[in-house]
Amino acid sequence: MSKTVSHTVEQGGDRLDHYLAAQSLCTSRSEAGKLIKDGFVSVNGQSQIKTSYKVCVDDKLTIEFPAMKPTELTPHEVDFEILYE
Repeated sequence: MSKTVSHTVEQGGDRLDHYLAAQSLCTSRSEAGKLIKDGFVSVNGQSQIKTSYKVCVDDKLTIEFPAMKPTELTPHEVDFEILYE
């Protein structure tokens, strides 16, 4: 299930990727950069933006976090000899 977050910028001047990380909207600046590059972040309805975009006061940000793919980990039986206990 994907998650969408809407946010209005209160203090401008920062790069978009820095702003998203500083406001804890993304876990890191690199995650923010990847979301921006992949088109999951829009500013005022436009999704074709660069990470270096300088946010302005009252910009409307929309971040759509894609659904996480479940991992399929399977345990493996390992035979080994205990040398010291």
